[in-house]
Amino acid sequence: MWSSIEDTLRKYFQFRGRSGRREFWTWAIMVLAVSVVVVCTLAGLSFILDNAYNSVLSSVYKCILISLGLFWLAMFIPSLTVSVRRLRDAGISPWTLLIPASLCIFTLLVLVDIGLSNMDGSTARYSDAFAFILSSVTAMTVFTFLILFCLPPKSNMKSRQLVLKWWIWPLPLLILQVIQLFLVRRTLNTSAGISDCMLKIINFQDVITKISIILLLANVGLWVYYLIKKQGKAILGHLAMMGGTLALFLWNFIGIGVWWMFNSDLVDNFGKEHPIPQNVDYCEPLPSFRSERVDEFGNTFKTDISDLFNPDDSSTWLQVCQGFQGGMYKYSFYISQEFDDGEIWLECYEATDNIQLSKKRITDSTVQKITPEDKGKITEPREFSIYEGVWGDFYLARFEVWYIDYATRTKRKLTEKIYKVEGWMR
Repeated sequence: MWSSIEDTLRKYFQFRGRSGRREFWTWAIMVLAVSVVVVCTLAGLSFILDNAYNSVLSSVYKCILISLGLFWLAMFIPSLTVSVRRLRDAGISPWTLLIPASLCIFTLLVLVDIGLSNMDGSTARYSDAFAFILSSVTAMTVFTFLILFCLPPKSNMKSRQLVLKWWIWPLPLLILQVIQLFLVRRTLNTSAGISDCMLKIINFQDVITKISIILLLANVGLWVYYLIKKQGKAILGHLAMMGGTLALFLWNFIGIGVWWMFNSDLVDNFGKEHPIPQNVDYCEPLPSFRSERVDEFGNTFKTDISDLFNPDDSSTWLQVCQGFQGGMYKYSFYISQEFDDGEIWLECYEATDNIQLSKKRITDSTVQKITPEDKGKITEPREFSIYEGVWGDFYLARFEVWYIDYATRTKRKLTEKIYKVEGWMR
C-alpha cells in the first residue's frame, strides 16, 4: 500500500507512462480517507462551537480548515497525473478527463447561480429542471470514469468488454428518473398542488427502489453462478453493473433532495387555505397509544392502548395518535360487532371542503383484514401520512373507517371522527 503511494508521489509531475489499478485506487482511497476524517472533525468542531464558543477550539478549527485546503491543493497535481497514467494504461485517451471536469465545473456554476437567485429573489439563468438533469448527467459521467479507472490493461479484452457493459442494468432507473422529473414539473404547472407532486415523487421512489433491489439481487445471483462455473473474470463486469445500479439508485434520492433544496419556495399552503372553523368540535391526536399517568397521590400508572377504548362509547372506537414526525399518524379501531370476512381501512377528508387527503396512499397503508372472530378486539396500529400542508399549519380532517364484505362486495362506513392535523410535506 505505502509503496503504491510512494510511487505516485515520486511521479508527482509525470504525465507520461502508465499506472496500474492498484496504484491508482490506493492513492484515491488514501486521499478520500484523509478528507473524510478531516471533514468529520471539522463538522464536530463546528457543532461544538455553535453551542459554546471557545477561542482555542476556534483557532484549531481555522488551522484544520486551512490545512485541509492546502492538502487538497497539494494532492491535485499527483491525482491528475495518476489519473492520466491510469487511463493510458486502460487504453483510453487521457484527454477524455476534460469531459467530467467540464461537467463538474458547469454544474457547480449552475447550482451556485440558482442558489444565489433564490437568496436575493431574482430570476436564475437556468431552470431547476435543467439543473436536475445536468446534475444527473454529471453524476453518471463521473461514475462512468470511475468504472473506466477499474478497467484492466488493454491487453485483457474479455474483462474490458464485461466492464464496459456496466450501463445496461442501471438504464431502466435512468429512464424512470427522467419520467419522474417531467411528471413532477407537469404536476407543479397544474392546479394539482405541491402535495400531489410529493405523492408522485414518493410513488416513483417506491418503484425505483423495487427495481433497484431486483437488479441488485439478480447481480448477486449471477455472481454465485459465475463462482460455481469458476468464471471469476465475469464477476468484475457484474460488479461494475451493480455499482452503476447502486450509484444511480442513491443519486435518485440525493438528486431529488437537491431539487427540493433549490425549490424551497414551493410551499404547500393547504393548511393556510383551510383555517380551523370556530363552530366545529374536534379532537387532537394522542401523543402515543401507550403513556404514563400520575394520579393525585403521585402514583404512576402505565396506560395501555386497550385503556383508550370503551365498548359502550362509540366515540372512543377510533383513536389516532401522532407518529414519528408531524403529518405522520397511527390509528387503531375497536371492532364492536361481528363482521363477515372482509377488510377495514381509513379514509381522510378535509373537514370543511370535503377534499380527500392523500387518496389511495392512506387507504393502502391502513387496510386490515377482519374476521368474525375479531369481535371485541382492537386492530393493530397502522401508520399513515397526510401530505397536504406543512408542519405547523393545522387544519381539520375527518377520519372515516370503512368496511367491505368479501362475499357481497358491499361497503359501508363504520364511524367517523374529526381531528386537528398537519401535513408531512415541509
